[in-house]
Amino acid sequence: MDLWITDGPLDGATHVVEPHGDIDFDTAPKLKATLDAAIDTGARYVLVDFGDVGFVDSSGIGVLLSAQGKLRLRDGKVLVICSHPQIRRVFEMTGLTALADTTPACREALLATQQFAAAN
Repeated sequence: MDLWITDGPLDGATHVVEPHGDIDFDTAPKLKATLDAAIDTGARYVLVDFGDVGFVDSSGIGVLLSAQGKLRLRDGKVLVICSHPQIRRVFEMTGLTALADTTPACREALLATQQFAAAN
């Protein structure tokens, strides 16, 4: 399945990325380019909404971890929104949930960005 991505700024510090499709070895570079572009705009928080993703492999996990590392340098975070049980399980098994905030709902992710911003 192909991957297409919608994204845009939510505010001056937060950018939302919504991948649609499967994230694997062939499509992960597109996600990486989108995340890198969001980070390059100066965003401190990047919300990645996996609501329309049916599959993610280690390539996609690597892209998220890379983005998390870049944002950590500016006291930022990747926040992953995912309610799909199998994909959440992949995140847990690979340790992504220990390194990047994950939540099943967009509202929780938005509240988390506000809390992070208030603390920094």
